[in-house]
Amino acid sequence: MAIQIESDLKEILLKMDNKLDNLQTDITEMKISIAEIKKDNQRLEDKIDNTDKKIEATAKSLEDKIDNTDKKIDATAKSLENKIDAIDKNLTDNIQNLAKRVDNS
Repeated sequence: MAIQIESDLKEILLKMDNKLDNLQTDITEMKISIAEIKKDNQRLEDKIDNTDKKIEATAKSLEDKIDNTDKKIDATAKSLENKIDAIDKNLTDNIQNLAKRVDNS
């Protein structure tokens, strides 16, 4: 009977040892997976940071272009206003001269 109990205990201990080995293997695989996930996460964070920098640079460039375009539009508008004022003055002078001629005739 003692031999049977020893044999049963050895089988139980062997099964427990196998289960512990399996658990240790699973834990090791999980640690490896976690390390890979951390590496992938860092790579993604780096890509996000680079993308953010590119977006900020593009936004700045677009803002500068918009500012320059606004300045060009303002300058063109001012130039057109000056030309219109000159034409208006010229027409007014011509109308006044014509009116004087008509009066003098």
